[in-house]
Amino acid sequence: MMGTLRTSGFFSGILLDFLSAAPLGMNSLFRTLIGAFTGLFRGAFFLDGFFMPVILCTMATFLKAVILLLLNLIFGPAVPSYSFTSYVFWLELGMNVLCAPLLFYLLKKIKYLSGERR
Repeated sequence: MMGTLRTSGFFSGILLDFLSAAPLGMNSLFRTLIGAFTGLFRGAFFLDGFFMPVILCTMATFLKAVILLLLNLIFGPAVPSYSFTSYVFWLELGMNVLCAPLLFYLLKKIKYLSGERR
């Protein structure tokens, strides 16, 4: 499963890199890292309900901001980073938190319809 999360993170990041003005590889790097980190906790959480998807998406958004901040410290202003006092960060966090329960619910239904069982 961890390999699947890393792979999907990498390819979604590459797609975003080509569609955005971000440096090539930046989105794929932090999405791959978040996928690998998430894969470490596979089976450790009960994802049904409302609060766990919200908590996990909040943690992933903060992890993304920290990774971008570290990359900004290493490579300078070529890598855009978030300021934790910026409305852009809090707006992204809010959208992620609002969409997380619905997204997790839809993905669970797709998994069920595809015939994959535990």
